[in-house]
Amino acid sequence: MKLDFFSVKLTNDRLVFLVKIESGWGEIAPLEMNDQDYEKIKTALCQLQEELKPIGKIKKEEIPFFLDRFNFAPLSYGIEQALLHHYANIKEKSLAELLCDQNKPLTKVKINALIPRVSVYEATKLTTEFLTTGFTTIKIKVGSSDIQDDVCRVKAVREKAGKEIKIHLDANSRWHKNNVLTNLNLLADFGIEYIEQPLPILTDMAWLKDQSPIPIAVDEAVSSLSDLQEAIKLDCCHLVVIKPMFWGSLLQAYQGLKLAQSKGLPVVLTGTLEGPIGRWGVYELARAGQIDRGCGLTGYGYQKGSVMKEISI
Repeated sequence: MKLDFFSVKLTNDRLVFLVKIESGWGEIAPLEMNDQDYEKIKTALCQLQEELKPIGKIKKEEIPFFLDRFNFAPLSYGIEQALLHHYANIKEKSLAELLCDQNKPLTKVKINALIPRVSVYEATKLTTEFLTTGFTTIKIKVGSSDIQDDVCRVKAVREKAGKEIKIHLDANSRWHKNNVLTNLNLLADFGIEYIEQPLPILTDMAWLKDQSPIPIAVDEAVSSLSDLQEAIKLDCCHLVVIKPMFWGSLLQAYQGLKLAQSKGLPVVLTGTLEGPIGRWGVYELARAGQIDRGCGLTGYGYQKGSVMKEISI
């Protein structure tokens, strides 16, 4: 099997690696690519080039064992994605069809817009643009140093968006037990669908769950199947957010979403600001998992054109 790789800079100035194994593409996109990570990835890919040369093909069920050597989630994700994509091409299937086996994947996936921690003016301006574009779900970042900044931002978006638009929030673990309930109560009047990771620790999330006026979702605290099993055991959330790049595997993430769904927990999939190849993998996973909520993949028209067209942009 032939492996090629390229380091490229995205339009958001992030440095990532694109991996091509035979006909399959994958993306390796750490949130921050420092020099040590860059060299680690480059060395691993060079070694893998040599190891793959005498191999004719790898079966789907062999891929998890093949990736065991890598102790770096973005690296595992990119290599697995390329292998799975190539395998899907051989089988003349989409990646979504390969991931979900016998089930029929969705034909399209809902995608949410994203409003960062910006001023009320910027939040209102962005909301207007999103409504014009046709978004029906908006995710707003909260967790500012002053909760009133968050309240004003969320209030402005709700007033501009109207009652029909779904809004969910993401606190990125920035709150603490001594202020989380106050903050949530201040935001609850704006018709919030759910909030992601208001507290960093699963046990604290379990403490919060039954007191929160807003449904809560785990996110950063769950980056593996074992993390998810612990979250389920603690009964600490109403929803689960899965970032496959952090999980290091589309196959593991698919197992995770099916486990969550079997326990009655809705799942949302989110990218990690990677480029079109990495996000395309998440999009295909959302199709395979029948995800019916707005996923965090803003910025690319995945239903239009092939992966190769996205690469050429």
